[in-house]
Amino acid sequence: MFLLAPPAEGASAVKVCGSGFGHGVGLSQYGAYGRAKAGQGYAQILKSYYPGTSLTRYADDPVVRVLLAQRSLSTGHDVVVSSGATARLRNL
Repeated sequence: MFLLAPPAEGASAVKVCGSGFGHGVGLSQYGAYGRAKAGQGYAQILKSYYPGTSLTRYADDPVVRVLLAQRSLSTGHDVVVSSGATARLRNL
């Protein structure tokens, strides 16, 4: 999707804002792949997509709480949660 604002009178350029495929939220798989091919490590890639966060080591069996809504506010799509063999999902 692209959004175009009409150029100001006498302007010599038009600014185009938009995005390609995907929801435009969080880490881009294609972008992360490109960064990795360019030699960036996982820590640098994650820091670029999630500024203000830090990587931390946890115990082998941490409890991770994730806040989910019925519908994603940023994308408007339903949230789908599935469980792997070693994961437990609870509604708190």
